[in-house]
Amino acid sequence: MSNELQTVSPERESAFSNNAGFKNAMEIAKMLSSSELVPTTYRGKPANCIIALDIARTVGNSPLVVMQNLYIIQGKPSWSSTYIAGTIRARYKNIKIEMSGTGMDRSCRVVAYDDDGKVIAEGATVTMKMAAEEGWLNKNGSKWKTMPELMLQYRANAFFGRVHCPDALIGIKSEYESKDISKTIDVTPPARDPLADPLAVAKEEMKEEKKKETQAMRPERTAWEEEDERKEAEANKKASDGPAPEPPAQSKKITDAQRGRLYAISTNNGYTQDEVKAHIKAYFKFGSTKDITADKYDEIVKRFETKKGDE
Repeated sequence: MSNELQTVSPERESAFSNNAGFKNAMEIAKMLSSSELVPTTYRGKPANCIIALDIARTVGNSPLVVMQNLYIIQGKPSWSSTYIAGTIRARYKNIKIEMSGTGMDRSCRVVAYDDDGKVIAEGATVTMKMAAEEGWLNKNGSKWKTMPELMLQYRANAFFGRVHCPDALIGIKSEYESKDISKTIDVTPPARDPLADPLAVAKEEMKEEKKKETQAMRPERTAWEEEDERKEAEANKKASDGPAPEPPAQSKKITDAQRGRLYAISTNNGYTQDEVKAHIKAYFKFGSTKDITADKYDEIVKRFETKKGDE
């Protein structure tokens, strides 16, 4: 057996094959990332450059050509449509783009012929009807509406290339394919029905608030604990700021005794504390019974003096 070292051609060796190859590729990537000739996707980003270098090695093309024609869309690499067209024509010398039909029946396909005019490869037919049914036509900012002829040709080239030049495209889609198949996620909350029952809305909001508290694993406090905390906070504030001015009569909050009377009346007539809170939130816009003002107190009490179900 020969003791000669067997070396691998640098053009065939991946940057990720061994430490030496990776170190060499990283030096090249750093140099490329500092160049103003590379697109902004790679400028100052050697990690992106080293991936582009490995893709260039795989497809057998210049790193700069790959960088100029490889876009990042939705976090995935995508070839420019012109790169795919050029790749096809480098492999098949006699390529024809066949267009036919009108309107939604307008179609396009790419066909390769030999020197004798015999078909040796043909791609799938793309139509405007297909673009509409697949949702490409009506996407926001779609080029299918403004330049349908060009888009038909781009898509026909992509379909042909994926079938007949898979090694050159290595499974990477074209830029417009990536844009067409990307999903737009609507994060806008659903609009609330302005005619919805305010009491039902308030109850639903209270359920959501309780659900969030449970998910956050916050222990539920009793009304007495909340009241103690409130009193302690008020005492601390008074101690540091001095006596607070008396609030206006119309905004003065009810006393603990008045709150207790409200709960007693409502409980006696079949209402739970949650139902009381939901009512005052829906109809009086108070976040809790502690926020009830004196000028609204009698009106609220009157609402709960009627038996539940008789109101």
